[in-house]
Amino acid sequence: MFNYDLYKSPDNYKIMFDFLEGKFEVLEYELIPIKGGDIDGIIVGGNLTVLCSLIGSKYLYDFDDKILFIEEINEEPYKIDRLFNQLYHSNILKKIKGIILGSFTKCDPEDISKSFNLDYIFNYLKELTDKPIYKGLESGHDYINKIIPFNIPIKIKNNKLIIKKGDVFID
Repeated sequence: MFNYDLYKSPDNYKIMFDFLEGKFEVLEYELIPIKGGDIDGIIVGGNLTVLCSLIGSKYLYDFDDKILFIEEINEEPYKIDRLFNQLYHSNILKKIKGIILGSFTKCDPEDISKSFNLDYIFNYLKELTDKPIYKGLESGHDYINKIIPFNIPIKIKNNKLIIKKGDVFID
């Protein structure tokens, strides 16, 4: 997903073009396991609200054996909980190989005394799937927006997301 958020940080822009120009062969990002496990597959995904709005339409991804990347912006935790349940009840969480949680920007509850927080929601997600779940990838709508090319093979090994240049480009 190439978007305007890339320009929020000069580092984002530089890393992207260094990668495109072949100055390094592999992108590696540290991840935090919620439910660990090494996986490999094609990465798909995007904004959680947008993905859920596509359920039932001809525009929804084919999720079979894919790794699902999810990010969100400006949603309360109770809404995020509802959207994860929508993924569960539409059987998407059964089809995928694993989940990577990106940035959840401005998604803290307005009143913490009346709501649960994101960590509670992310831990609840473990109850909805037996697949590996990782968080901590700074990609979405925040100042730091790490490069995540979609529809390419990736690996998660030893809590690291690995993207190889050869899987993104044909030289």
